Amino acid sequence: IWQHILNQVIVVGGSAAADKLAKNEDLKEKISYENIKALDERKLEEIINEMLHEINARYTSDDIAKCRKTKALVYNLKMLMSFRHGPKCFLRRISELKSKNIKINYLMRTMSYFKSKGARDFLMELGLEKNAIALDTRITNILRCVGIDVPDDFIRDYDKIERENKILIYTPKV
Repeated sequence: IWQHILNQVIVVGGSAAADKLAKNEDLKEKISYENIKALDERKLEEIINEMLHEINARYTSDDIAKCRKTKALVYNLKMLMSFRHGPKCFLRRISELKSKNIKINYLMRTMSYFKSKGARDFLMELGLEKNAIALDTRITNILRCVGIDVPDDFIRDYDKIERENKILIYTPKV
């Protein structure tokens, strides 16, 4: 669960850094939930910032105090740790929420650096939501090319786009 949260912050600006992290077993172990949850905040910031630089994550500052991704990841880790049994209880809390929109809004409110697309990606990756689409600018440009009207401020209209374009919501039969 921590790895999925980590990835959602890392991919902002491009997914190459997340791909690089996925291939680096030593680095994944170094920043695993079990290995960093007991660290003090200063050490945690150092390790996370070093990891972000090692994988060349975009929008990462050399100045830890100014690095929004480092701050976001430290905050998100603390949020996970605030649940009695950590990530499992966090995931249970999300799964108990009644609707997709409530889950998305909950993630956007509780996780730093999570916006609508990241929240939807997170829910779909963990199997907590199946009938959703995570639109980014590349996808919206493709949709526009094939004649689907995607407003410039589509973030506010995610649900409307999902309802009106049912063909985009595909759930394979298992």
